[in-house]
Amino acid sequence: MMGIACGVLHWTPPVFWAATPHELFAAIEGYQAANRPADEADDEEIASATQALYQALKAKEEGV
Repeated sequence: MMGIACGVLHWTPPVFWAATPHELFAAIEGYQAANRPADEADDEEIASATQALYQALKAKEEGV
């Protein structure tokens, strides 16, 4: 896993060791989504992720 984090994601070792497993897997999934061919991109998945991000940011602004 450290090889992926440092070699592919360009994380430094301290960043790798400070990350939670959830953060690492989320970063790997994000890398894969950003680097797959456009014809394989799932528009519904992108829309869902965008909506989730919007809701999280809105909740943070509201102090929820």
